Amino acid sequence: MRRAGGAHTNVELDDNPDQLAASAFGLVRDLLSLGMRIRERLSGGKPHKWAFERYENGRWVTEEWICLFFWNYFGKRTEKTYQNAILPRETI
Repeated sequence: MRRAGGAHTNVELDDNPDQLAASAFGLVRDLLSLGMRIRERLSGGKPHKWAFERYENGRWVTEEWICLFFWNYFGKRTEKTYQNAILPRETI
């Protein structure tokens, strides 16, 4: 099983549970398709930063960065990309 260990996103809790559910299920749908990916940056072999990216107009656009406060600044830097192809890319 492949996964981006610490990747997460923040949601704003408001008084509209329908909107929260729609947003959460939309994110899940996007992450299961070719239209979204997670880019993970590692230092010393340990992940410390993640980007949620959406494919728009022929290029990848970063929606959000999430990172750890403490990480190995002096470690060897590498990067991994995680993407699913379970669902087709959504066309809007």
